[in-house]
Amino acid sequence: MSQEISENQVENKSATNENAANELVQSEQNSAPQNQEDNFDNLQKAVQILAQAKQLDEIQRYDKALSLYRQGVDMLLEEMIVRQGTEQSRSYLRDKCNDFMNRIDQLKVMLQNQKTEDKENEAKS
Repeated sequence: MSQEISENQVENKSATNENAANELVQSEQNSAPQNQEDNFDNLQKAVQILAQAKQLDEIQRYDKALSLYRQGVDMLLEEMIVRQGTEQSRSYLRDKCNDFMNRIDQLKVMLQNQKTEDKENEAKS
């Protein structure tokens, strides 16, 4: 039962984060010139990748989450470079990228510590 609650909580949190990001995409699409509307696929893909990374992070699949976080942040940064957008949307994207990059740093340290512990435990055996 606690496993079911945990998985439901993960899905709810992920849905909330994805909804907020989708609102950003929608506001960007509404303010974009007609020829830029086709280019929002990358932004939506980044949102999906980051939502998946967050889900994996929450169920402690840190190695895969780290990889997806990196991929999603790279896509967001690329979008910030090529897309003008409003200052509010750019600020939001910068803040989100910073949040994700901080989490990437935390995961790298955690995984490195885990590798060190595994080597120490292996040496003791």
